Amino acid sequence: MDTPMTMDALIERTTTQDAVFTEIPLEHDELRFDPEGIRYNGDLIRTDRAARALLFEKVGAPGRYLTKLSPALQAAALNEHAAGGDFGSRPTLVMDRQEFVTIIRGEVWALPNSAVIRAVGDAVEGQHDGLFVSRIRNDIERLDVELVSPSRQIAVRPGDIVQSGLHIVHERFGVNATIVEGFMLRLVCTNGMTRRECVGDGEKRPRTRKLPADFPNSRELQIDQIRRLAQRNWNLLGSQLEALQQTRERSTDVQQLLTRYLQRGRISVRNMLPRLLEAWRTEGAERTHYGAVNALTRIATHDHTLSRRQRRMVASLAGVLAFSEVHICEHCFSVLGTDSAA
Repeated sequence: MDTPMTMDALIERTTTQDAVFTEIPLEHDELRFDPEGIRYNGDLIRTDRAARALLFEKVGAPGRYLTKLSPALQAAALNEHAAGGDFGSRPTLVMDRQEFVTIIRGEVWALPNSAVIRAVGDAVEGQHDGLFVSRIRNDIERLDVELVSPSRQIAVRPGDIVQSGLHIVHERFGVNATIVEGFMLRLVCTNGMTRRECVGDGEKRPRTRKLPADFPNSRELQIDQIRRLAQRNWNLLGSQLEALQQTRERSTDVQQLLTRYLQRGRISVRNMLPRLLEAWRTEGAERTHYGAVNALTRIATHDHTLSRRQRRMVASLAGVLAFSEVHICEHCFSVLGTDSAA
């Protein structure tokens, strides 16, 4: 069995990855595409099909379709978007050594992945007692990592251990704000779920925001947002584990319960319920809220026929159901399909 990655190792890994990127800021009228790539200071920066597809997706254009057209038409379309300001008022080229990666909006501060992980580490300093990576997905646009700690775990029943920690999603080169939410992992089957903390009426929901690059202390303010949100979610894990343990005592008609929650979450009952009932039977067909939660977490973790966004939605729905006795409102359901913390 592989040794799990520690926080220190994760910080070292993200720091090394961050170091390969350089940023070239441009004025708005300097961004010019031609069929082979981007012209900058008389030189050609070549862009491949994957990079162009990513650029189209960034401006809301159908990348898979457009990259099948001729290079000349692709360049014309990208120039049209650039002229319209769709790459921002200060487009910035991101390079991996000499290779083109993407274009970001230079008017917004792009916080490195390692800075986010360090902020989370600071938030739980002296408390985490061995915070480890349970899963990590790291591509050009997004760092998506789940962290758990043996110091935040509970036995729902003998031999059925659930560990908890934090789920972080950060887009260094994307447009969405950083997500930090509670995360729980059932060790017996490695099923995971997330819990984005909701608040009562009149309260302000904790969140992070991307800030303008020229805003005073924008980097420090963004790091502080992440640190405070991580600390808040970390401090709530104990009570959430206790609430999860209690779901095993709540008998229910699982099919009716899942149907009701899918409807409230605006998720297709026809498409999702058969998957969930099959997962429920695989997990033991326990007629409790805990059995329903395990069906959701199994689909969220193991059903890779669903898109990443769909699985995140199901993982969030599991969190809503698991803690419905603690708090539930329409806002809990409204954030299920939101990839942004904004």
